[in-house]
Amino acid sequence: AANEAARYYDVTLSNPGTITLDMSPQIDSLTIAGAQSALVIGAPYTLEVVLDTMFSAGTLAMAGGTLTIGGNYTQTGGLLHFQLAPGAGGRITVADTATLGGTLGVTVTPGLYGLSTRYALLTAGVISGQFAQFASQFLQPSAFLSLSGPFYNPTSVDVTLTRTPFGALAGLNGNQRAVGNALESAYATTLIAYVIGRWHLF
Repeated sequence: AANEAARYYDVTLSNPGTITLDMSPQIDSLTIAGAQSALVIGAPYTLEVVLDTMFSAGTLAMAGGTLTIGGNYTQTGGLLHFQLAPGAGGRITVADTATLGGTLGVTVTPGLYGLSTRYALLTAGVISGQFAQFASQFLQPSAFLSLSGPFYNPTSVDVTLTRTPFGALAGLNGNQRAVGNALESAYATTLIAYVIGRWHLF
């Protein structure tokens, strides 16, 4: 695996297999066209496409990384999949027009979430059309978390993850609500550990 920036030119993924980015390269254009082709962009890597990206089949998985496109993004098929985590979810930024189609998928990973977190999954100079399908899942079922969207704005596609406060869960009796409210007052989105007589934030 190379850690230094690399430049390629016109890249087409049409054969079966998964390519996982392990560097931050710059290429001229990107085409994903194979039904069993997959590209995974994870943190902290960025794939920079100088011109256009065409996506007609296969999977483009945004696992915390970034895809920047200097021209247009056109999706007519395939699965564009985002993996959400507290404060991060990967993103696509398009300088010109993003033409949408195919399937948008979102997976929510376990973690410490705030009451409401907005994820701008894709931003563009212009958003054209909508995804044909939307699929979402939680890696760990939770009565406290819910996902809404996608929301189509003139320049972005967003989803919002909402956490129900512990004391506000439906069906609680008075004692349970009091305990839930006490837990809520101590809840933080950063882990806190008591080590050798001192509080430490991670």
